[in-house]
Amino acid sequence: MYLSGPYAIIGAVAVSATVLAGCQTTVSDAATTVDRGAVSAATTSTELMQLGAQQLDGAQIRSVFIGDTHDAGDWLFTINEDGTWSARAKDGSWTDTPGTWTIENDRFCRVGPDTPRQCQMIFQTGNLLRAANEDGITLRPWTIAL
Repeated sequence: MYLSGPYAIIGAVAVSATVLAGCQTTVSDAATTVDRGAVSAATTSTELMQLGAQQLDGAQIRSVFIGDTHDAGDWLFTINEDGTWSARAKDGSWTDTPGTWTIENDRFCRVGPDTPRQCQMIFQTGNLLRAANEDGITLRPWTIAL
């Protein structure tokens, strides 16, 4: 049975909408809706979580943060899988003496000759990372884009 007239058009539109809906993929990456300025402006973990951030657990820190060089704005932070890290200014004005890192109690901990031991909670909002100081509340001033 074939429809003609306005019913045919309505039927064709309904079928087309159904086909298109089946072809669309769900965008689960919140990076498209994250405001980097707002994430960078947050000063506490509470403010960051109000923007949709989630604290990463140890396994998530390892999968997202470890084994890569991260852009933190004016500097680069390299976290090697062998348990070492290094940091350097993009303009070459400074380089930290490399140190070591561990993950303890869902916190990224690092120490180095020029850096006292620090353990930080890591938060992710879309494709952005922020770290909280030892207190778990006050955020470090840098924002890393993945």
